[in-house]
Amino acid sequence: MNWAKLASLWSMVPPGRDLKVLDFACGNGVMFPTWEAQGAMAVGIDLHVTAADRVRQHFHLKKVHLAQAEGGLLPFPGESFDLAFAASTLEHFPGLKSPLEEIRRVLRRGGQMLFLCPNENRFYNWGRRIAGYEKPADHYHSADEVLTMVKSFFQVEEVSCFPSWVPSLISIYKMGRAVKR
Repeated sequence: MNWAKLASLWSMVPPGRDLKVLDFACGNGVMFPTWEAQGAMAVGIDLHVTAADRVRQHFHLKKVHLAQAEGGLLPFPGESFDLAFAASTLEHFPGLKSPLEEIRRVLRRGGQMLFLCPNENRFYNWGRRIAGYEKPADHYHSADEVLTMVKSFFQVEEVSCFPSWVPSLISIYKMGRAVKR
């Protein structure tokens, strides 16, 4: 399911020229081989970059770089990136204002942010109960709360659900594409 949700989000990546990508809170670097295969120059940021660096080294990725950084204080000049990719990350920030301001700051005008968050609806919670899985303590926001905050900083051009064949009310994830104007 993880690969399918990332493929759905990936389908929102704008086609065309080589992109400079910020993989925001890149985690274990699962998207790194994809970025390189697509010709993108990518920078993954996270508080802990050890696992992501293993992926980078294992695949001998030349166009993927890492920076250990806090999402609310990015170590890049303004307007450095064409695309920010935030998959299953924004719900982990207690306050969304600072990370969204930083993503907006480092995106070029017309740059896009792709985001994906757990829907945190009744169906999602029911699935957790059946699986015996508690809601993580660091899931501070639902997808709808993230979407509302994203609209404060960007023009949201596309929102969809995963899986795409179920109504939003019972979907597991929401994802979107937002543009810096």
